[in-house]
Order: sequence, then C-alpha cells, then structure tokens
Amino acid sequence: MERARTRSLYSRKRFYFYSTILLALLIVYALVTNSPIMAITFILIGIIGYLQLKKEPQIINYTITHKGIIAENQIYEFENLESFWIFYDPPYDKC
Repeated sequence: MERARTRSLYSRKRFYFYSTILLALLIVYALVTNSPIMAITFILIGIIGYLQLKKEPQIINYTITHKGIIAENQIYEFENLESFWIFYDPPYDKC
C-alpha cells in the first residue's frame, strides 16, 4: 500500500498573480457596466478559487495490481482508463 497526495504542492506565483489581475479587471468591468450580478459572480469565483488554493491536498492510499489501481477502496480497472502514468522521482539519481 502506497500513499500519495491528490495534487502537488508546487507554487505557480506568476499564474496566481495574473489570474488575480484578470479577475479584478473583470469585477471592475462588471461594476462600470452596471452589472452587479456579474460582479458578485466573479467575486464568488475568486473566493472559491482562494479557498481551494489554501486547502491542503488529501493523502490517499493506493495499490497498483494486475487488474488496475485501487485508490481509497475504489478499483479503477486498466481497461476503463484512457491514460495512466507514474511520476518516478526518487530522492536519488537513477543510474
């Protein structure tokens, strides 16, 4: 049984910066064009996005078998998967 995060922890500061600027511009545009519903929608999108970024990724248990992948007691059979890959990144160099 192995353990893995549901998403990576790396930071994409440039992406977050430009996304925040774009969202702010959309909110300003909505307010200038007198569209409060659109402004509220973009504000809620920003809040939800921020909350998702601050949420810690879950750590799940998984096993790879000859039939498929078992993740958190759910089996995903290979014949039903469109793609599958493993990131091999051990703490040492591959010889």
